[in-house]
Amino acid sequence: MMRLTLTFLWCCEQSNKLYNSVLFSIRQDYFENCNYKTWFDNNDNYRRSPRLRRIKVSYAQLCKDFKDNVHYQAIGGQQGQQTIKSVVEAIKGYNKLLPMWFNGELKDKPKIPNYRKKRALSSCFYFSKHSL
Repeated sequence: MMRLTLTFLWCCEQSNKLYNSVLFSIRQDYFENCNYKTWFDNNDNYRRSPRLRRIKVSYAQLCKDFKDNVHYQAIGGQQGQQTIKSVVEAIKGYNKLLPMWFNGELKDKPKIPNYRKKRALSSCFYFSKHSL
């Protein structure tokens, strides 16, 4: 029983690392390919900020890109796919908030989903081939 628990905890940690790896890839692509607006603030400091835009993600492409990732392989296909799905859902949530912010329905500007804490545990799903 103890070994099963430790294995599950290790799996959850690998899922967290995969989540951060996928999110890192998406964020890097976003910041490399977005336009920036520049201005001087009230104290004459030069400022640079990315222009807000939707983030295009493809679940199928992410699965293809990360199938050779060590964390993906460590937890297996279904669990890895579920972790990638949770990243895609977070990005879709961000994309849904953007038009609301532009229309003035939100007070605070939406932020791109952030990384999970190091050494944290992410949800890891196990599916039974024979459900009850």
